[in-house]
Amino acid sequence: MIKNQFNCILIFIILGIFTIFIGCSKDDDQEQEVPNPFYANKLDAANPEKLDRIWSIFEGELLGEKVSIPENNPECGRDFFTYSKNGRYSEYEIIDNYECIPQINNFNWILNKGVITISNPLGESLELVILELTDQKFVFKAEIDFDQDGKEDLFTFTAKPYQPPTDKDFYSTSFNRDVIIPHYDKIRLSWRPYQGFNNFIRYEIYRSDSNCNKSNAKLISTISNQDTDFFIDEDPAVSSELCYFFKLYTDKGLLAESEMISVDPIGLQVATVIVAEPQLNGENIDLSWSKYDGYYFAYYEISVRNYTDGSGYGFQEEVLAQINDINTIKYKDIDPPFLSNPVYIIRAVDIFGNKTQETTPEKNSWEVLFKRSEVLNMTFIRQVAIDPEETTIYVYGKILNNPEENFQKFNYVTNSVEAISNQSPNTSSEGTMKLVKSEYGKELIFPVSDELRIYDADNLNFKYTISTNGFQVSDFEYLGNNIWIMSDNDYLMSFKREGNSLLEISRQIHFSEHQAFSSYQILPISNDQIILGHYNENSSLLFTISQTGEITNRTVINSVIRSADESDIKYSSSQNKIFGLKEHNVYSDSNFNLLQTFIEPNFALGISTNGDLILGSNNDPTWSIDENSLHEKKAIVYNLSTQSKKEYNTKGYPHIIFQNYLGELISISSGFKRKNLKDYPPKPDIFIEKIIQ
Repeated sequence: MIKNQFNCILIFIILGIFTIFIGCSKDDDQEQEVPNPFYANKLDAANPEKLDRIWSIFEGELLGEKVSIPENNPECGRDFFTYSKNGRYSEYEIIDNYECIPQINNFNWILNKGVITISNPLGESLELVILELTDQKFVFKAEIDFDQDGKEDLFTFTAKPYQPPTDKDFYSTSFNRDVIIPHYDKIRLSWRPYQGFNNFIRYEIYRSDSNCNKSNAKLISTISNQDTDFFIDEDPAVSSELCYFFKLYTDKGLLAESEMISVDPIGLQVATVIVAEPQLNGENIDLSWSKYDGYYFAYYEISVRNYTDGSGYGFQEEVLAQINDINTIKYKDIDPPFLSNPVYIIRAVDIFGNKTQETTPEKNSWEVLFKRSEVLNMTFIRQVAIDPEETTIYVYGKILNNPEENFQKFNYVTNSVEAISNQSPNTSSEGTMKLVKSEYGKELIFPVSDELRIYDADNLNFKYTISTNGFQVSDFEYLGNNIWIMSDNDYLMSFKREGNSLLEISRQIHFSEHQAFSSYQILPISNDQIILGHYNENSSLLFTISQTGEITNRTVINSVIRSADESDIKYSSSQNKIFGLKEHNVYSDSNFNLLQTFIEPNFALGISTNGDLILGSNNDPTWSIDENSLHEKKAIVYNLSTQSKKEYNTKGYPHIIFQNYLGELISISSGFKRKNLKDYPPKPDIFIEKIIQ
């Protein structure tokens, strides 16, 4: 029986005294159902401090019959038990009548409204119901299936304070670490204070900082007050394993020496510092908080996160500063993150690396209603078109607090939104958005299925739709001289444009195999030629487009288009080279042979205007987004001529890098880690920065 694993003293008493009751308490001819009165009359207000003494059972009762419990013998005295304040329950059973050495059984105990629960590490437990508890008397009930008939027998025991006849060590086993509320935040050791016959001298506390070995332990405290029953190590060594033991001396010498108690400091609770509401001072954010009131302070940690609370994909936090002075309780963030409405959190960290676990908005974390002017008011971006003549970009994506995705024109020098479209395309089936300068001015053209949607590039107002008469646009390019060329899954076609109409000039069948998912790409090169390719095709096609728009000279060439993403294919007319950024290849535009490969950057994001530089980063888009990932705020510039690279620190994580018409390197970055600009994080953090060379 589980309950028989507890209270060996009770079992011994029952076996020795109550055996006679069992024969007369049951009537073989008549069974009577008696309600279980176990919890009746329990003392709900029992004071746990009154349990903190040595007790021995002097009387037992079963079925109304009371029996006195004698001592084991005059020399050894009685069996006894103790309840320690640190949650240790110990039984001392005298089994060696020659030397009076008790057998000690240790368990855990808690008290709840008059019911003591005694338990072992296996989760097995026994309940005792307190009926009376004073300084001089302890009466309690216990249910034990003594006769093993499947029914609990109800016993009542009366215990009284007891002092063993000889000064015995029942102190060393009481030495233990307190791991109960409110002591989770410190290393607190407690024991039963001395209550013997001799004159008390001192307690000694020893600590071993490694190997948990008494031989290398050092005396860290001597306590001369007999009533002291605990010690807090306020200056522990910084170690992953701390071990302690305890000695008790009387005028007769060493009475008690405990075993080593191992303490793992990892997991100690660290008190919360209360943070005042941050104050915005221009583009500076002033933080202040209450002084740390706890143990083992190492430093304050000031962090910023892109979410208020909870958890989820893309939820991130970055450490801004560490302050080692406990009396420094102010911090000015003069370089706020590139993030809309950042959330600041301040924690205390102890010498073991534990930090405040609690994160409560407007207690130790605050959201600051602030956004740098560089940060776009967009949660994610699907497509980007870069103006080669101005310091503006066109982005298509989700504008904050806007129900539909839309176009936005942003000037990255003035950090201002210059236009938002008056008509969202409201579709998830878009082709590649392109900025085109033609006879009809500068326009943003957005292909959707069998039509081109035309927007005025100046103000992004919707102009009109150009139908392609059922031609499903996979890709399109404007070649100049009012010649437009398009591809679908089967044909390459050329058109002239008359306002909002297209007039077909020529068409040719391209690849014989029909590829799914469209993704056919057109790459204009020199000499009135274009290349058509698909990432699933083993070759590319070369066509000549005459000044009048005729498509001729279909030629099969080496595959130079090997990516589904048009941004991975670049062409430099000054270098006469084609760049496959994804596969790190450079091809000739005359024979389309591979000229060279480049190793760095690991992930190419663009080329310079003269085609001599590869622009990118080493951040892998497939990396997990977490605090341990290897993302860096760095841009890598690789010179193809010298085959050398340079690294430049950036303010954010680069996603698109280009060189503008002024020769400046520009990065579209995110303030926090993202796989790409299409990711949907908790708060907007996309911005445009100039890479300082």
